[in-house]
Amino acid sequence: MTDYTVQQAAELVGLTPAAVQVYQQQGLITTTAQGTLDASALQWLSRIKRLRLSGMALSQIAAYVAQNRVDGQPLATDQPQGQYTRFLAESTPPLTWDYSD
Repeated sequence: MTDYTVQQAAELVGLTPAAVQVYQQQGLITTTAQGTLDASALQWLSRIKRLRLSGMALSQIAAYVAQNRVDGQPLATDQPQGQYTRFLAESTPPLTWDYSD
């Protein structure tokens, strides 16, 4: 299995190394004993990036990650899409539209 440095992981996922380090410090992703990131961490980085792009706050992402941990480790990201969508629906307020102009 291939492990990646923070720099390599950032380039592969399209993030800055600083963002990857913040996600590490926040406990959103885990590193190997050598301080590198494995394929699972890259999958989580990609998911975190999508959540951030959707406007989700880091605190909400942290709650999502916490709900998807077993023994302190994030679950694989190949979970059914419905669970992911359900979490988003439960953790974000509904949109309201104001049609008055």
